[in-house]
Amino acid sequence: MNLYLIGPRGCGKSSVGRLLAEGLQRPWVDLDARIQAAAGKSISDIFASHGQGHFRELESTALAALARETVGRPHVVSLGGGAVLRPENRRVMESSGVTALLVAEPKVLVERLLADPATATQRPALVDPRDTHWSLLEETEHVLALRLPTYQQCANLKLDTSQLTVSETVQQIIRWLERVDSSLLAPQGRGVEA
Repeated sequence: MNLYLIGPRGCGKSSVGRLLAEGLQRPWVDLDARIQAAAGKSISDIFASHGQGHFRELESTALAALARETVGRPHVVSLGGGAVLRPENRRVMESSGVTALLVAEPKVLVERLLADPATATQRPALVDPRDTHWSLLEETEHVLALRLPTYQQCANLKLDTSQLTVSETVQQIIRWLERVDSSLLAPQGRGVEA
């Protein structure tokens, strides 16, 4: 079973995913990075050239292909913030793995986004770019409010990462996996030091 990391932009899905995969001795896949590599352009360029609908099609296709490829070889998979919006994606995640939701306070998400150079160059606006009255904080609050019910609906574990380091988040996920299903852990057990 794959371990899918979902949540809003800036919650730590990529950083946590990379370290968690090490600790679990599993391969790690960042689905957005896989889509960008296949398309030969950034997500913001895909949005600008072909629109959000086209990107969501690429995302669904990539997720379904990954679920087929990883049967019998579980991976840690970091998903883009909007991947849960499509029912077919939620069905793929549910049938091929367990899902951990990482969230954080909107102010914390914005601080993390502003500290990440990829935010401006690779990621599209969260709301319609013609709506120029939105601040990044307002954008983040708005999108989080819209998506949170869907995130919570498909999450097997929910973690607020606002006050947690990446290592602490990884440790909490590993402890949860130990309680839920130890077969999801690496053969040696734990892995990551806090």
